[in-house]
Amino acid sequence: MKKVKYIVYILILLLILTLTGCNTQISNTTNSSNLNWVEKIDTSEELKEKVNNDINDTITKLNNDFETLKNEINTYGKYSKNREKVQEFYINISNTQKQLNIRLRENSLSYTQSIVNSNLSSDEKYEKLEQLYEIIYEDAADDVYEEIDNGVLKNMYDTYYDGVLEDAYDKVSYEKWYHMASKEYDMWSDTSSDIYDEWLDLKSDIDNLYIDIGNEIWEEDMERANEKLQSFKEDIENLKNENETN
Repeated sequence: MKKVKYIVYILILLLILTLTGCNTQISNTTNSSNLNWVEKIDTSEELKEKVNNDINDTITKLNNDFETLKNEINTYGKYSKNREKVQEFYINISNTQKQLNIRLRENSLSYTQSIVNSNLSSDEKYEKLEQLYEIIYEDAADDVYEEIDNGVLKNMYDTYYDGVLEDAYDKVSYEKWYHMASKEYDMWSDTSSDIYDEWLDLKSDIDNLYIDIGNEIWEEDMERANEKLQSFKEDIENLKNENETN
């Protein structure tokens, strides 16, 4: 009788260990292949459409907001009384680019994750990964920089430093004019530098993602590729937290 009880006990123990092992395996699989991306993007066409729509919508809104500001503050008198609003818009330009570039990173991540966890051959995966480089690194990042730095930011310069303030040069005291003009130029210059740095950061991040994942595809190590994707995702979360803090 004791022998029977002992055998039953062993069988129960083995069953528990087996179930535990299964659960562990399922958990590990989930961690490596399902990293909870914002939205799944399977094809380069989907990536390109989503990215282009986001850029167009964001830049359109930024330009519309600028037109509102320009119509509201269009004389030296209005400028001198509302310089804080102009400064806030410079900050808005910089923040808009940062948020847009974060979304470009998220979309890149989603697309790359679908490549890594697909059933395609290594050659096919690498070919799809090259589309990421072309769409984001070569096109989208440069488009954002061009539209913001040579678009809305240049319009700010033309409207205020080279427009409203230039027109007031011989209408107010030189000391007052110089103070206003210097502050305006500093705001424009600082924002231009921020935009350039953000552009470089995005290009560097996408280039590193492309190289890192490309190497793992070449080595056919998808587990390691997913680890690098997870690290990239954590970097994006850190960027979001930094922007919220600032």
